[in-house]
Amino acid sequence: MGFSPGYDHGNVHKVISTLGLDVPYVITPDQSGYIFLSQHPLTAEFVLPADTTEVGFHCTIINTVAMNTGVSGRHFKISTAGDGQLMLGAIASVGGAAKQDVFIANGSSHDNIIMDAAAEGGGIGQWFECTLVGVDKWLIHGHGYIAGTAAPADPWSNG
Repeated sequence: MGFSPGYDHGNVHKVISTLGLDVPYVITPDQSGYIFLSQHPLTAEFVLPADTTEVGFHCTIINTVAMNTGVSGRHFKISTAGDGQLMLGAIASVGGAAKQDVFIANGSSHDNIIMDAAAEGGGIGQWFECTLVGVDKWLIHGHGYIAGTAAPADPWSNG
């Protein structure tokens, strides 16, 4: 692991749409600074690069389509490349019925964000910023939007 040499203006705002791409979408170390537009209405999965990537790697994931609330199970997922690579940070979630909550990663076992459209999120406009801050440590912050009327539920997961 090293430190990023910085950013040039040639890499500003590179955008990748995941519509029609393989699921899960594996983000590569050379995609630091990229914005990923999640466009899968049934399943959207992203895998962050291994923690051997340079400290400072960052990307943004934005959900641009409503997840299908009529299909059971979890539909939106961000995971680390390996078990034991922890996620730190917080996710603020708001629901269609003006219900809101903030969920904080526990710092000891969470290595996934898993969201069902009806409970944890999956609505249009939810976003997550992911930054590698050290060996086995990803800082994640973002906003979840719940398409249904349920109160927000904790999206952090181990596994």
